[in-house]
Amino acid sequence: MHLKYLPLTKKNGFLRSNSIQSICCRKNGEVYIGTQEGSIYRYNKKNNTMNDVSLVYGITDESVMDILEDNMGDLWISTIKKIIKFNPETHITTYFTQNDGILVRSFSKDACIKLNNGKIMFGGNRGLCIFDPKNQIRKNAVIPSVAITDIAIQNQSVYGNEDNNHLDISRNKLTLNHDEDNLGIEFSALDYSGTDKIQYAYMLSGIDKDWIYVGNNRRYVNYANLPAGKYTFMVKATDEYGSWSNKITSLNVVKRPPLYQTWWAYLIYLLLSGLIVNFLYNRFQLKHALRISRIEKEKSEELAQTKLRYFTNISHELLTPLTVISLLIDEMQQKNRNDKTQLDLVRTNVNRLKRLIKQVLAFRKVESGNMTLKVNLADVVDFVREISILNFQPLIKEKEIRFSIETEYDHFPAYFDADKLDKVLYNLISNALKFTPAEGTVKVEITFPYVNETAMMQISVSDSGIGISEKELPHIFEPFFISSQSDQSQSNGIGLSLTKDLIQIHKGDISVESKINEGSVFTFMIPVSEEAYSEDEIEITQENEDETAEFKNLPETGAEGSTEEKLQSFAGKNNLLVVEDNPELKNIIVNALSRSYNVLSAENGLEALDIITSHEIDLVISDVMMPKMDGLTLCKHLKSDVATSHINILLLTAKISSDDQIDYYNSGADAFMPKPFDLKVLEALVKNLINKRKQQTDDFQTAKEINISSMQYNSLDEEFLKKAVEIVESRLSDIDFDFDQFATEMSSSKSTLHRKLKALTDLSPVEFIRNIRLKHACRMLQQTKDPISEISYEVGFSNPKYFSNVFKANIGMTPREYRDSVDNHQVSADDDVE
Repeated sequence: MHLKYLPLTKKNGFLRSNSIQSICCRKNGEVYIGTQEGSIYRYNKKNNTMNDVSLVYGITDESVMDILEDNMGDLWISTIKKIIKFNPETHITTYFTQNDGILVRSFSKDACIKLNNGKIMFGGNRGLCIFDPKNQIRKNAVIPSVAITDIAIQNQSVYGNEDNNHLDISRNKLTLNHDEDNLGIEFSALDYSGTDKIQYAYMLSGIDKDWIYVGNNRRYVNYANLPAGKYTFMVKATDEYGSWSNKITSLNVVKRPPLYQTWWAYLIYLLLSGLIVNFLYNRFQLKHALRISRIEKEKSEELAQTKLRYFTNISHELLTPLTVISLLIDEMQQKNRNDKTQLDLVRTNVNRLKRLIKQVLAFRKVESGNMTLKVNLADVVDFVREISILNFQPLIKEKEIRFSIETEYDHFPAYFDADKLDKVLYNLISNALKFTPAEGTVKVEITFPYVNETAMMQISVSDSGIGISEKELPHIFEPFFISSQSDQSQSNGIGLSLTKDLIQIHKGDISVESKINEGSVFTFMIPVSEEAYSEDEIEITQENEDETAEFKNLPETGAEGSTEEKLQSFAGKNNLLVVEDNPELKNIIVNALSRSYNVLSAENGLEALDIITSHEIDLVISDVMMPKMDGLTLCKHLKSDVATSHINILLLTAKISSDDQIDYYNSGADAFMPKPFDLKVLEALVKNLINKRKQQTDDFQTAKEINISSMQYNSLDEEFLKKAVEIVESRLSDIDFDFDQFATEMSSSKSTLHRKLKALTDLSPVEFIRNIRLKHACRMLQQTKDPISEISYEVGFSNPKYFSNVFKANIGMTPREYRDSVDNHQVSADDDVE
């Protein structure tokens, strides 16, 4: 038989302490436990806890020595000074002390026994006490009543007080003021035959939840900090044999509230609240009426503006298709080909299907080991832009994704396999857009680090999508693996696997970082220099032979001037930006102008600003009415910023009223063209604006005198040039004055200063400083007879011979020849006067 032991302690058994003195097991299975502190517990078998019965029935407040059960089921309890008889069924308690003839004054521990005849024996300091439970028969005791013997308020008795206005004896009512917090009540049973055996219990309704039993040693109670309200104090007692009386003595107690808690105070509060609510309600109604009136007025004005805007937009939308149609007719006439634009939608979906099929074929080709690498020389930055814009622009628009391409260089000639890089980029960008929620962010970042003196291209595709769990990251490049975060029906599980294989074939590597609900970053790196590939891997085709000749030499490793060297390959053509929200019209303009210029495009003003920030743009051709940022706002923004105020702006518009034209010129536009327009006229106007700027830069370079105001710059550009000239003139003789000092005194970055001067004068900052010095040298050669060596020092040249060489290279003659030509011209003029 398996015995289960359950420890019951002070911590988990509801005991006041662990000082157990005696344990008694009754015949019916109940267990009673006595403690050294005078508590008696009854064990509750159902929930394995101990219930303290000593306080409830007033058994004892002395240390318990022993507990015995007699033959009638009563418990006999010995304490230090008395014997207690307790009936567990009736809860009647009887005390036996020296007043009952017991000679023992102090009982001992474990000095008890129940004899065979049923008698109970206890031992102590003067011998033994024997009790015969059969002879302990109750007599007819007088049931006592309890009297309230004293009442103290704030420690002052209300009896015998002449000024007493608290106790109303006739109504059995005690009244306390709101500041009288302490109440004491004494009580006693009107039975003097067994006062030491009578027990008491009391309760104050509203404060005490149940009767409080105090045994036979305490006949008083104190209450402190009574809250305002009505209460009833009740007290009862037992007879000398421990039987509780049904006679309950009561006293009604009333504590008055303070003034602010009286009923009439609450009435005042209620009235004041009603007045305040009424005032606020009327105020709210008034504000609501005013708001409704204002909204009605605003809606009326908004409706009028909407109608006006509607008719304006309709006019613009009608003219835009007319422009497209006319330009298409022009192109059809020029190319003499049939119109196939109706197949664009079909062609887009066919290309998408072809991509999916090619992806499967490429995967099988990689698996069979038949995939080869063929690299060509081309502009890889333009290639990445083209892949991103042509393939994903519709999806980016549909989901309103914030898509951006950040590149270290605007152009970069590189050796790469276009077919493989196309598949890699398409897969990575497609996945980023697919798993990024609407209005999320996708960014493509292109950098060109050098590893062991080999030019590399690193591309990172980051998104703010759902991310990939950490446990799945090692498996995402495995064939046919589908992430648990992705839609199982939207993935075949070969895209990333093929991507990694293609990058490895391209002698590169790919890695990924991702966090759930934060997004992922896929980064791959491939070599882009000719030395990284064998002759068999480099393929030169007829269509890229010209590019190969142009880009033959790649940049050296990490040189500071490498950026300019890379851009020199693309120099010679002006950079144009076409800003148009209609894709058909935009493509026609771009295609037409691309024959003579480098042309970029944007769909609205915000996109245009991003492009202008990272590219040197000479001319902006912008529609006026566009979403997000219209053409007028774009024009004002560019013309009000000194970094971009030099850019020529041509507006395309359907609105050509006098007020509209005033708005165009007030915004700073250099020209405007009404829709519909002829493509040849547009090309002529663009050419005229470009030539005008070229003539302006030539005039500045060749002019012998400095007269900025006569060169027709706009106000911001004129102020910029005047400041630049003044700074150079103030440091004219300083041979140490250089580009860094120039940028610092102009309060400009070096890149902004270089771009600005290049656009306005077609001179670099160093060339600009030299040009101003030479203009002053010409003036001094004309107006003074100072030695040429001294003039060279005064205009900031440390070597007169070097000065003569620079002067001849820029002016076309030596300083001496220039002075002689001026003198001869003056002599001829004098002869003419005579």
